Amino acid sequence: MGAASIGCVAVVVAVAWKAPQSSRTLALALAERIAPVDTVVMVDEYFYDVPFYARLAKPVVIASRWDDPDVPRRDNWRKEVFDAARFDAPRGRALLKPLEPLAALTCGGGAIWFIASPNEARPVAALAGAERIVTDQRAELWRVPGRTCP
Repeated sequence: MGAASIGCVAVVVAVAWKAPQSSRTLALALAERIAPVDTVVMVDEYFYDVPFYARLAKPVVIASRWDDPDVPRRDNWRKEVFDAARFDAPRGRALLKPLEPLAALTCGGGAIWFIASPNEARPVAALAGAERIVTDQRAELWRVPGRTCP
């Protein structure tokens, strides 16, 4: 192997090691702790690599401002998800939830795992029983026990 090949390998290793937008560490922490009856909720953001690294068996819920009239007008991940929900309305209603109140999402049998950017974590931290599990450069992973709701 020549010096040029070794240099290319070093660059590839450095790029893989320094993946700036990865939530791999957070996802692996989730994978170690999640139970089959638990639900994952992403708060006002979609962390694309989390379902892959955590090997989630069911789709995540996304809490955001879906009633914002600008959602279908902007070309971003929100519009893509919003448009997809129109093709399967029952599934869209099940997976796209309003951002407020987050407490409504904790009704049910299993724990709720919230993934939120540090800017969006305050409402999660205020939920009854909320426990921050891990923080990385992009997001925080919180566990909230499920509760019985009227």
